[in-house]
Amino acid sequence: GAGPSCCNNRETTINLTGTSQDTDNATDDKSSMKTMCARLDAFLNAPCDPTLASLTKCTGCATCKHEGGLAQKKKKCTKGCVQCGVPSGTPCVFREGECECAFHRRTPERWANAARRRAKETAGVTD
Repeated sequence: GAGPSCCNNRETTINLTGTSQDTDNATDDKSSMKTMCARLDAFLNAPCDPTLASLTKCTGCATCKHEGGLAQKKKKCTKGCVQCGVPSGTPCVFREGECECAFHRRTPERWANAARRRAKETAGVTD
């Protein structure tokens, strides 16, 4: 089964969706609320992704923005970089733009996963 609906709890629904009790009389608002509740229930009932929880800090190179694969952000990249095409002992090529490490690349997914986990751990939200 899909599990309990978070929209069965009126107060939770109003808090999560930002709607007020004044909108309950309009047909369009009720239809929109049902659609929103169905989407929210599907989101909350999906399993949490443990790989996202393991992404706790940046592992990209501060110079070239490529994934470094290390436990910490690489401040000075001189170990070579396949993506930059530079050998060991040569600095990476400076690039503007966003960091390409998994931590930064998957930020929206990490935030959604954290929200899903917190909702599941909070009494009254999904039951």
